[in-house]
Amino acid sequence: LSYQELAYEELCALQSSGEVEDVYELSPLQEGIYYHWLAEPGTTAYVNQTSYKIEGVLDEAILKSSYDSLINRHTVLRTSFHHQYAGRNLQVVCKKVPSGFSFSRIEQAGNTVEIVNALKEKDRLAGFDLHHGSQMRLTVAELGEGVYEFIWTHHHILMDGWCASILINDFYSIYLAMANATEPQLQAVKPYADYIGWLRSAKQQGSMQYWQQQLQGYGQQASLPFKTKGAETLPVTALNTEKVLLNETEMQQVRSICKEYAVTENTFIQSAWAYLLSRYNNTNDVVFGSVVSGRPAELEGVEDMIGLFINTIPVRIQYDDGTTIGGLLQSVQQQAIEAMPYHYTSLPDIQAQHILKNGLFDHVIVFENYAVKQALENDEAGTGGMKLLSLNAVIQENYDFTIVVVPETETVEISLKYNPALYDPYYIKNMAGALKNVMTYFADQANEQLLTVPLLSSSEYSTIVGEYSIGAVQEYAENDVLSMFSSSVARCGGGAALRYGEDELSYSELDRLSNQLA
Repeated sequence: LSYQELAYEELCALQSSGEVEDVYELSPLQEGIYYHWLAEPGTTAYVNQTSYKIEGVLDEAILKSSYDSLINRHTVLRTSFHHQYAGRNLQVVCKKVPSGFSFSRIEQAGNTVEIVNALKEKDRLAGFDLHHGSQMRLTVAELGEGVYEFIWTHHHILMDGWCASILINDFYSIYLAMANATEPQLQAVKPYADYIGWLRSAKQQGSMQYWQQQLQGYGQQASLPFKTKGAETLPVTALNTEKVLLNETEMQQVRSICKEYAVTENTFIQSAWAYLLSRYNNTNDVVFGSVVSGRPAELEGVEDMIGLFINTIPVRIQYDDGTTIGGLLQSVQQQAIEAMPYHYTSLPDIQAQHILKNGLFDHVIVFENYAVKQALENDEAGTGGMKLLSLNAVIQENYDFTIVVVPETETVEISLKYNPALYDPYYIKNMAGALKNVMTYFADQANEQLLTVPLLSSSEYSTIVGEYSIGAVQEYAENDVLSMFSSSVARCGGGAALRYGEDELSYSELDRLSNQLA
């Protein structure tokens, strides 16, 4: 066993529920997810689902055999989680687990889309018992006329999004081989236990010092504006999405600038968001969360390993009044390189040593490089000429606001996912427009200083100064705004100066309050 500190009695207790193949510790992110599940075992948080529709001729029995073979191939798919042994949380791999495969035929009498959506939702709501069996299921629904819906549902504690393409490749390779009575040509599997062992031996003694130094002096959360009053305690519900699309021409310019300044597209987008966030918070020093891959390049076979590698780290971006766009890009890129050895540090540990604790940031950026679609469309994946008709993914978010970047071959789609109970769609739409304006300006004017970056597009600016203009400028005798306000107080002391919902302040009340602040 990878974990060597189990007592004989504990090992016997583990074996009572099934023959144990391996036991090892949890990764930092797994620890956090398991803690949340223990606090609320019935929750559907962290239940992720990938579904797609395929046209072809499939055999139900071979589908089941292929899925069961996939489970046997990857130890992580036969893993359960426990906290009763050795005084710590452990993951236990059993040699055999009940099959999570199911097959259903949907009659054409009803609305197929509604029936399939209900099937997906039922599967998500079923959740997972992390203490028993496998934490993944596959449901195949036959829709008629050679069309099938594949619904892969798993708990996030098992794996991250990159693994989906690996599993789907393996699954169809196994299926095609079985259908042709041959052996699948698959690479040897590197178990997730290898990564846990690498984590245990990795030199991380300087990681906490690095993050302490990196975040030193940061004392106020750079939060998103426009929050609904009193909604902070509401749970994360089904999130709404506002999308930003950079078309082929715009992305050519972005990639040209990235090449010129030797930075990644991820750095470019993070820099643009940091600048926008700084403007919203009237500061030049912001922190937000970033989801990193967490796959150490020095670990052999890690790129094809199934497991949970991603981690969330804080990204702090600062600039001064003279910083140029290009200078910011290079600074953020250099900082990202320096942080790479510390990507494996537990976020709760980083937060615990900071004055803001879990208020260090309230949103994250996810740069997705998942290849599910490519795996399904690639003939080499072993799909036997099946045709992909549609693809959908449901990922449970844990923040009220998440930026998801999905790069395509020629374009980039950026999704602003937000809790509608906390953020007004109108303001998020405006935020999406402002983000695109910043990105296009960054790509076009990289030599300019950051203070020149407009949040409004030229057409929006023209609308404001043109259509919304009051016309002729009124002349006032007073020389400054304070004098003008004092004159207004004298003329309209009891009149309404400010209204917000049912609250109202008169000119006199506003004058008194402003004097207190002064």
